[in-house]
Amino acid sequence: MDTTILHLSTTHFIIFSAIAGLLAVLLGLFREQIRVKPVPVSIILVAMVGTLISCGTHDRHDGHDHHAHAHEVGDLTLNHGEKWEADDHTRAVVSEMQQTVSTYEKSEGQDYQVISDSLTSQLNRLIVGCTMKGPAHDELHKWLVPLTESIKDLSGSENASSASKSVGEIAATLALFDQYFE
Repeated sequence: MDTTILHLSTTHFIIFSAIAGLLAVLLGLFREQIRVKPVPVSIILVAMVGTLISCGTHDRHDGHDHHAHAHEVGDLTLNHGEKWEADDHTRAVVSEMQQTVSTYEKSEGQDYQVISDSLTSQLNRLIVGCTMKGPAHDELHKWLVPLTESIKDLSGSENASSASKSVGEIAATLALFDQYFE
């Protein structure tokens, strides 16, 4: 049985992501002044993951949905043997994320909440500022969904051990970016 999947336009996706990112930043900045418990970052990330999954092209081959595998980069391919061209914004933010993970790993996992907050903020900026289109954008989504899931897991970590596992997944996914995008 064929199911219909809700598709949001790129404009709706960008607007939603910008609003979610802005709300997360504002709640963080004004948490003390308004004395209201902020919305957990994981709730914002879950909403963004839902949007990510629903906004792109859903590749279905042989009845298999390639976006359904959380934490796995599904069927990521090169562009006829060459790396996909990523926009300047995407490359810059991914580089920042790689540096954030590297710094955290060198600190031997001292404060996993700090890296969680940093990566969440960087992910929001990555999504909001992306201008990629077409097949390169579709490939980026294949890479981005498991990254988003791993960052969501990191934000829900309750101890250094689970945070370390999530950071390892994030590092592996970030390393794949350099293999498939330039």
